[in-house]
This record gives sequence, structure tokens and C-alpha cells, in this order.
Amino acid sequence: MKTKITILTTLVLLLIFMSTLHAQDPTLLWANQMGGPGADVGRSITTDTDGNVYTTGYFREIVDFDPGAGTTILTSVGDYDIFIQKLDNNGNFIWVKQMGGTSSDKGFSIATDANGNIYTTGQFLNTVDFDPGAGTFNLTSAGSSDIFVLKLDNNGDFIWAKQMGGTIDDMGLALAVDNNGNVYTTGFFLNTVDFDPGAGIANLSSVGGSRDMFIQKLDTSGNFIWVKQMGGSGDDGGLSIATDADGNIYSTGNFESTVDFDPGAGITNLTSAGNQDGFIQKLDNSGNLIWVRQIGGISWDWGRSLTTDTDGNVYTLGYFNETVDFDPGADITNFTSAGESDIFIQKLDINGDLIWARQMGGPNSDYGFSIATDANGNVYTTGWFEYTVDFDPGVDATNLVSNGYIDIYLQKLNADGIFDWAYGIGGTGPDYGYSITTDNDGNIFSTGEFRGLADFDPGADTTNFTAAGPSDIFVQKLTSITVGLLENTSSEHFVVYPNPTDGKLSIEFDNIQGSLTARLFSLTGQLIMNRNFQNMNSFQLEINVPSGMYILEVIDGKGKKAAIRILKE
Repeated sequence: MKTKITILTTLVLLLIFMSTLHAQDPTLLWANQMGGPGADVGRSITTDTDGNVYTTGYFREIVDFDPGAGTTILTSVGDYDIFIQKLDNNGNFIWVKQMGGTSSDKGFSIATDANGNIYTTGQFLNTVDFDPGAGTFNLTSAGSSDIFVLKLDNNGDFIWAKQMGGTIDDMGLALAVDNNGNVYTTGFFLNTVDFDPGAGIANLSSVGGSRDMFIQKLDTSGNFIWVKQMGGSGDDGGLSIATDADGNIYSTGNFESTVDFDPGAGITNLTSAGNQDGFIQKLDNSGNLIWVRQIGGISWDWGRSLTTDTDGNVYTLGYFNETVDFDPGADITNFTSAGESDIFIQKLDINGDLIWARQMGGPNSDYGFSIATDANGNVYTTGWFEYTVDFDPGVDATNLVSNGYIDIYLQKLNADGIFDWAYGIGGTGPDYGYSITTDNDGNIFSTGEFRGLADFDPGADTTNFTAAGPSDIFVQKLTSITVGLLENTSSEHFVVYPNPTDGKLSIEFDNIQGSLTARLFSLTGQLIMNRNFQNMNSFQLEINVPSGMYILEVIDGKGKKAAIRILKE
């Protein structure tokens, strides 16, 4: 039997066959719970090139960080301690590290580099030993809370830690690493802070006694390169940071009153339209301003999370109130919140021009907190919502109803902002999704905190966890392998036969030139086979796998992608 897929070009046919073009609803591969009698929070999650999963956050009192049959108990020294946990791709425990003193210390952001080193940032108070091993590397805050940046190797062993802070609260809220291992941190500071953690001095002083935002660059050894400041008479903060393949730096956050977003000699003033506005800023590798864009209306509007794709497009997630124009250019794309705050997703091109924007929200308060993309430009977000919200920003409706006051949501849009799926997680108490990421195979990982009883399976099955204390940490892995066409931009034919197959599979294309990649997945998202072909309109695959259903995915050199189910007899 031959199976043919025709990639359609007309909008009418696309709409008719939309049900066959949608991606598969997410499938839970695993979920883990960590918690004890105190309040425990997972704040940030990332993966490395081997598919290992790293989470940071903070915990109180006693927590077993081994979600399996083993036991690895940590006890906080003070109010909250920082943790960094490593799991393998199947959710099995590898190690956990702890840093904390007698006060409240928190990890807010985590990233890895190409060598598997791990970087975190956050805040600490008083004296903390940042070497989680047998050695000692104490840092002591200058005043209230100070910023830290920590680097561990792949085994969780200490490499270096750096401190920045003044006499009042200073926080590192987000961190990113570029292809050369340079480390970028953003957050906010008050009064005067020396941002050179070495022997030099790089003092910045906040304007008007309020919070200013900063972006700091360290090299892979933790040496200071530069720091930039943006701020005015109100409270301003950087909440998320990302880099692209060219080493440009993107950040988002919030500002009020008038702020000069050019950290150099030039002036690029933005003035908030309401109480606080969001911003998206792009700097080059030397910290020079390329462009900045504003999001805001008459009320409170924040850019909360930001990421980029391989084409240099910029995706921003956040929340807004009242009416906001999401087109930073001459055109108008107004959204009006349905409730106190609605979620927005905005996509800008490499020049900061609007490609699309989407809105989701109900009559109460809904918050988008973290955003990620995959290799195909699909967009994943998490956050939380109250009561009933339609998470399909198109003409259809996909209503989620919270089980309690506040539930976690996860949502997927494709690269054009078209809805694929959304689902909620939560019990009778408030639950929060703080971070989401993807790996090289397109699997989705998220973390946050939950209370009471919560089901983490988006399907018909049940994976219930019950929090051991006021709130517990969760880490989960999902797959969303495509079973229909992902892109509809050409007139090629994709033919697969025989299907069902005894293991020998033929694949034919019309009018295809350049490279082709064929990948075979299990229904749980495990990559089984990966083959590359050059300038071939037909080829054969030997599928040496047990009998059952699989997913064959074919990608051309331009990234156009299609996938079908294959039955191995």
C-alpha cells in the first residue's frame, strides 16, 4: 500500500483539512515530584546536548530530591536554600547540589553551555558557601540581598562563583550563555553596585533611588567584560534574556516613566503609557543598542519571558491589562484584556518588526511566565490562569477550566501563531508554571510548584501527585510528535510504501532538491533512527524495530517537514 501526502497551497483546502494537519496532542513521558514539609519551588529548567535535565529553584526544611526509589535528602540551612538538580532524559536522578546560608537564598535561572557546564543566577543574603562539594567558597552580601552567578561542571563540581551587590536589594533574575561560553545576566539593582566581580571597578548607580535594570557580560572564566544600565525615576527591571547565533543579546522586562534604552552615548528614550510598560531590547555582542520596542497601554504591562529562533526572530511572552497596541511600527494591532490581566505572545523579526501577536485570557487574572521554541519554530509557553480561559487565539475555542483558584497551563502554537494544543495542570490550590524548555528532539520540559492533589497527565490516563507540604516542585517531560503536515508551502508529493511494512520502506518525493532527513520515532517520542540524504528524490530505509506503530518524519533542506504513522508488521 502506498501512502501519499500532498502539501497544499490554498487556504481553502488548508482549512478543510485542518484536522489532518494538526500536531498530536501532548503525551506525558514522565513526571517527578520533589518536596517536603516546607514550601518548595522549581523556578527554571534547561537541558544539555545529551538530553539531561537541570532544574534550579529553592526549598525549605527537608526535601528528598531523588524522585525514584533512592533517597537523597537535603536540609535547608536557613529560610530558603538554592538547589540545582540533574536528571537524565528518562527522569532518573543523577545528582543534586545545595547552596545556602542562614537567611533566604534563591535560584531563579539556569543555563548550560556546549560542554555541559551549568550556570545559575539568583539572590543570596549574608554568607553562603557556593562550593557544593568538600571545598569552601564563601560569598557575603554587601547589604540586603546580592546577585550571584555560579558555574558548575557536568558533575556538579564547583568551577567559580561571582557576586555583585550594594547596600540594598539586588537580584539576578535571568541568565543566558552564548556559543562562546560568555555569560549574560539581567535583573535589577538599587543605589550603587560594582558589577566587576574581579579586581577592577565598574560602578553603576540607580537613578532617583529606584530600581534600575542591568545587563552584565562575563567570559567563560567569570571575568568581567562589560555591564550596561537602563533606568529612570521609576522601578525598572530586566526579567528575561536570550542570545542568537550571531551573539546579539535580547532582553525583556518592565519600566515606568521615561527610560533611555541606549546604554551608550546616544539617547533612545521610551516613556511608559501607563503605570508600567514592557520592552524588548536588542544589543550587539559589545552591548551597543541595535533597537528597542515598547509594549504598553494605560495600565500594567510586562514582558516576562523571551526567546529567539534560528532565523533571528524574537518571541516575547507576558501579560497586559486594558488596551495595548502590539505592533511597534506604524500599523495598529490592538488587544483589550478580557479581565484584570491577559496573556500575550508577540513575534518580531530580526529588525524588531511585528510578524504576529496573540492574546489569551478570561475574566480574571492570567499570566504567561516562560516561553521556548523548538527547531521548527513551534512556540511553547507556560504560566497560570484562573477559572475559564480560551487558549486558542484563533476562531475556534479550546477552553481550559481551572480545578481550583489558579492552575498551570502549557500551550503550543506553530511558527505562524496557529494553535496546536493547550492543557491545564492543577488541584484545588493555586499552582504555578514557572519555566519551559525543549531539547534537540523536540521534547518539552517544564517545572514549577503545585499544591494539594494535581494530575500531570494531559491525556486520559492519570498521574496524580499530592504535595507533601505547602507547595512541592514538579518536573515533567512531554512529547508532541507531529502526525500530519507541519508546513504547507509547496506542491511536492511525499509517497511512502509499503505501509504496513515488513521493515523495508520506500520513500519518494516530486521536485525535491538538496538535503533530506528521515527520522523514525516511537509513539512516546524516542528517536530511533536518523538518516540524511543528498539530492535524492527517492530512497529506501531498513527499519529494524519490533512490530508496532511508529512515526516517520521527513525534513527537506529548507526545514519543511511532514510526518506519518508507519505500521511495522
